[in-house]
Amino acid sequence: MEELLLTIDIGTTAIKYDIHGLSHIIFSHSSRLTTFHQKEYAIQHPEEIIRILDQDMKMISHQYPMIREISLSTAMHTVIPYEEENTHEMLLWSDNRATDVIAQFKKDREMSSAFYRKTGTPIHPMSPFAKLLYFKTHHVEWYERVSFWGDLKSFVLDYFTNQLYIDYSTASATGLFNSCSLDWDSDILHFLQISRAQLPKLAHPKESFSISKKTADRLGFNQDVKVRIGASDGCLVALGSFKSTGSPVSLTLGTSGAVRILASQRHLSSTEATFCYYLEEDKWVIGGPSNNGGKVLEWASELLYDDKVKIYDNLNRLIKDDHLLFLPYLQGERAPFWDSSQRAGFYNLSIEHQKPHITQAVIEGVIFNLLYIYKQLGMSGDQNEIVLSGGVFKNKTIAQMTATIFNKVCISSQNVEPSQGLRQWWSQRETTQDNNLTYFPIESERTYYQTKYHQFCLIINKIMDGKTLHF
Repeated sequence: MEELLLTIDIGTTAIKYDIHGLSHIIFSHSSRLTTFHQKEYAIQHPEEIIRILDQDMKMISHQYPMIREISLSTAMHTVIPYEEENTHEMLLWSDNRATDVIAQFKKDREMSSAFYRKTGTPIHPMSPFAKLLYFKTHHVEWYERVSFWGDLKSFVLDYFTNQLYIDYSTASATGLFNSCSLDWDSDILHFLQISRAQLPKLAHPKESFSISKKTADRLGFNQDVKVRIGASDGCLVALGSFKSTGSPVSLTLGTSGAVRILASQRHLSSTEATFCYYLEEDKWVIGGPSNNGGKVLEWASELLYDDKVKIYDNLNRLIKDDHLLFLPYLQGERAPFWDSSQRAGFYNLSIEHQKPHITQAVIEGVIFNLLYIYKQLGMSGDQNEIVLSGGVFKNKTIAQMTATIFNKVCISSQNVEPSQGLRQWWSQRETTQDNNLTYFPIESERTYYQTKYHQFCLIINKIMDGKTLHF
């Protein structure tokens, strides 16, 4: 019988399982996760993750007894505090409690720049560094009682193996990890007044661990199953898209968005506006994340059409306007501002504008912002193709608009998932790619979009320079 790979991708909204044979995925399943939002809080309960894993893993092991490897992908920027052996709720990247302390910290330009250069992680409330600094500043007694600072990856690996490790890739996004020495940074730990004993041990993303006998028996797995620690979801998407299409550049547009380039060398932004995360030897993922992707389109759809998705039914009636611009920063923004207080706005909105004009401007704004981030990477000149992934790019109108705005050939692939990156470390044999769509720039629309993007950049640059805009 064929030996199988089980990939587990735990994001912020769901746990996704894929079982891989040598040439194709033979089984997929997902289970939703609950996130609790209140003001600046964004948390999940680790006990729920355990409950769902227990339920799903027993079902999977029963149906597919030939699984011999489990590989892990997890979301970045999570924090799980432990008091003794008791876990607290898990903080997600979108937890913004650290906004004020990070604004204060960034006033020390020398230290904040030094920490960015060491880690490749932008100084922003999303990072575990920021979250620990918040607790150190505002909850001193409790902070001193915390015996261990874990994360989603170490928590899930512990579930399978009874060992607390984090991979270099996921650690790269913590703001605590020196990606030059591939170790926790002693200066940053000293600043936060924590020790390396309070953090997970470090492992290469390809490293494998034995499943614990107790866990194997309880879940119904063979005791020779290996658990590969894997990497972060964003880095694995970049690896998977490169292996699937040959293009090192990928755009993801789901609820949020991201621009990523798979590079052979570590590369930092002089403006500290982009991230650089380690993946494996000679592979680094450089890019910028945006808070404002599909969620912005959902907002516009509810506002204009009284429904979260009805906007997609009206994309064949869009009307271009030479002057109407939209800044999409409804949820603050990471790249290019790294400012959670940044806000959205229409520019040159008038009484003549109707729903089709506004819808067109909203979509343009989201894509213009991704293009602005892409340009900031400073590595865009030689890349002729870009891989598109995420639910928004399933819409052909938006995918085509992206190809024209970027002036690049865009390959829309529904197979670019973290599991495809994990698969590369298990088998070099490619999975079947049947459903890629290719979009070419529409030359007749290039002048319109170039002019609009130039106007967009003028406004963004004024914001960057600290000037007040009047809408």
